[in-house]
Amino acid sequence: MVHTCKPRACLKDSSSAIALSPAHPLLNVGSFCAPAIPLQVAELKKHARPVKGSSEIKSVAAISAGNDDEIGQMIADALDKVRGC
Repeated sequence: MVHTCKPRACLKDSSSAIALSPAHPLLNVGSFCAPAIPLQVAELKKHARPVKGSSEIKSVAAISAGNDDEIGQMIADALDKVRGC
């Protein structure tokens, strides 16, 4: 299961604030969403697990690179070289 932050909730609330005056505090989206960040980080940490081995590193890196396996392999190779030092 993939967990993500919930930018839609912030976006929905902030987009409704656009109709408000420019000086309205809801237009400061960063401060509006800031209280939720520690909660999201804690939730992600609960589900996190270490990545084991070069093949798992390749998989995670490939997903992060837009499902590009070649980039994933390059990142896995680079990390293997750094760990070998």
